[in-house]
Amino acid sequence: MNRVQPENVHTTIFTPREYQVELVDACLRGNVLSVLASRSTRTFLITMVTRELAHHTRSTDHGGKDLRTLILGWSGPSLVRAGEAIQQNTNLAVTTYTTLDQVDKWVPSRWSQAFREAQVLIMTVDVLERGLGDGVLPFDMLNLLVVTDAHRMPSSPSVVE
Repeated sequence: MNRVQPENVHTTIFTPREYQVELVDACLRGNVLSVLASRSTRTFLITMVTRELAHHTRSTDHGGKDLRTLILGWSGPSLVRAGEAIQQNTNLAVTTYTTLDQVDKWVPSRWSQAFREAQVLIMTVDVLERGLGDGVLPFDMLNLLVVTDAHRMPSSPSVVE
């Protein structure tokens, strides 16, 4: 039986289809690789899974585990839309980094600050590569890693490592 029922998925974006609710449930049970042609389905899936796992991202002062969600992709505009959807449907602190200019002069302490302040970090692959190059992205702090367009990962060897 699915943990997530269609009637329990409240959204201001659209009414989910049964298969979309089943995808959310599958993601909550474990690692899932799904090929989604529809941008709206992808945004819905990312938003709902992030919302369902929000209790992990809350601070330990509020009963959470103080973990972070990292959403990674290649297209800045689609990442911005995902960030907006998460902000509209959760009460999590979301930060989106889609250009290297945003993180160009960051020192390790600034990366740490970004991870402390935001519960959901959304970034393009080149921004992630910069953070990995600086050796400051703490993957042990993640409760959820979402990679959009995962088929493009082999073109980023440092991220694959």
